[in-house]
Amino acid sequence: MSAESATLAGRAAAEAQMRDRCIVTGAAASVWDEDAGTYTPGAPVVVYDGPCKLQTRNVIVNEADAGDREVAVVRWEVHLPVFGSEAVTKGHVVTMTACALDAAVVGQVLTVQGPHFGSAKTARRIPVEAVV
Repeated sequence: MSAESATLAGRAAAEAQMRDRCIVTGAAASVWDEDAGTYTPGAPVVVYDGPCKLQTRNVIVNEADAGDREVAVVRWEVHLPVFGSEAVTKGHVVTMTACALDAAVVGQVLTVQGPHFGSAKTARRIPVEAVV
């Protein structure tokens, strides 16, 4: 088996485990409102919509102060298929839309902390975090 065929077989196996669904959005360009004299944020742009897997790995919880309340920043990984998720990058927002095995996942909103890519990866393992 060649390295390429092994990678492709690994991707098929990884994608078979992606039983959840998510939408990843990025900010659209702001639009100048001449009447108001300000910029209006554009509607979010969908950069990925499809299967995924929310995975904990070395869960990190950081306590922080947000004004008058204490919050926790929790880090996970969202696994996406390699093909079709190339545009996902830091600052994008992941919204979990379906999860067959844990209803608490649905509706979770996570912020992408950085990209994940490589020549022989079986999935994109995108670092994400949420403030809870």
